[in-house]
Amino acid sequence: MQRSRRELEALTAHRDVYIVPEAVNVSQLERLNLRLDNKTEGVIQAGNLQRKRAGLLAKLTGGKQLVYVEANDKNKNVTLFESETNKTTPLNTVDLSPSDATVEFDASMTHGIKLSNAKSTEVFAAESKEKQEEWLNSFINAGAQYREVFNVEDTNKIKSFYELKDFDMAGNEVPMSNYKGKVVLAVNVSSKCGLTPTNYPELQQLYEKYKDEGLEILAFPCNQFAGQEPGTHEEIMEFVKQYNVTFPFFEKHDVNGATARPVFTYLKTKLPGSFGNFVKWNFTKFLVDRNGQPYKRFAPKDLPFSFEEDIKTLLAQKSTEE
Repeated sequence: MQRSRRELEALTAHRDVYIVPEAVNVSQLERLNLRLDNKTEGVIQAGNLQRKRAGLLAKLTGGKQLVYVEANDKNKNVTLFESETNKTTPLNTVDLSPSDATVEFDASMTHGIKLSNAKSTEVFAAESKEKQEEWLNSFINAGAQYREVFNVEDTNKIKSFYELKDFDMAGNEVPMSNYKGKVVLAVNVSSKCGLTPTNYPELQQLYEKYKDEGLEILAFPCNQFAGQEPGTHEEIMEFVKQYNVTFPFFEKHDVNGATARPVFTYLKTKLPGSFGNFVKWNFTKFLVDRNGQPYKRFAPKDLPFSFEEDIKTLLAQKSTEE
């Protein structure tokens, strides 16, 4: 049975498993370079990546080798082959079941991904930023823990949400200290996600219900998840008119990796989820108390009214901020 795009996205949100967000058949998978091997149970993504080489081989090959890679969420591993048609003897298999198995963005190669455990390290380069994020998602789904390597030291020095800043849709700098003394709900939003029609109405209803008591909802558009926020700032604001939203929007920007916005780097580090300090999908939500301290994180599947009691608890508290 072929599933609709929205059904697939609902599965993604509830299972925390990356699923290509469209009705999938074999020809579509081939066009997306996700040629799944039906004979290998558990393979969730397969395709070609550039593998970083070291030593003498690096000089002979220009530092890279094209390999065929399979990520398997049943076996909890990633296997490298010479090619899709030559899979008799693997070049390497990285076991992702140990707790020390990690994946991270890597700056040593363009669109780089570093996958490692105590025994083995592999560095790959994807063909684009979108593919880089897609593969990183699959490695996480296969068992690796995400490791943030960018801006971590700077984040650890931050004592409060109010020390951060971002930029609104017009490019104006907005210090988070503008929201001092309020309860803040920060959300990475998108226009074309299957979760969009359920999240935006509830976010606006919450805002209308509690804004006079001190709730502030901040929307942060992001296009890192299956390209589901592709529009310009003007197009995004035109789209959300149908939901009559009145809470503030910030410029579109990444929430993971080297160019992640500082607000999200801080929040996801202070409030790690099931995949560590990695934002897995659209509509991940972070609640901050009246003193600028991160309080709780909610998954994309958690609709805004599902944690209304948490909001009421924070609203009932007094701020110690001047």
